[in-house]
Amino acid sequence: GFCFGGSGPTKPWDMWKSGRYMRNRSGTVVEARCNVFGRHKADLRDAARDAIVDRGTPAVIGTGWLNHYPMAWGYVHRVRWVADCNVWGCYEERKVRRWFYVNQGWGGPSEFVGARTFFYGSILPNPR
Repeated sequence: GFCFGGSGPTKPWDMWKSGRYMRNRSGTVVEARCNVFGRHKADLRDAARDAIVDRGTPAVIGTGWLNHYPMAWGYVHRVRWVADCNVWGCYEERKVRRWFYVNQGWGGPSEFVGARTFFYGSILPNPR
């Protein structure tokens, strides 16, 4: 192992190994995906959103590269249209803001954080 910022990080590419712990202990399987370079990806955000909204299952998300993985258990978004003009004319642009409601895991209250993540993990019913 190694230390990063005073702590030993959990590498996102190793998080899928939590499925080994779940095997034969529950009727679930672990789904985990990440961007190994720490880039926030829309498909990972959408997978976490779908787990929360469609399946009612919390998702673990990566908010700090090699740093923190809070449990997201809520999701909200806001869509608004913004009018703007430039030399070619006026137009309306669709703006979407997204947030996860997370339990940070250190005893404080749950809070909203921007819905950006480089890691997604959740549990699914075992298909057997």
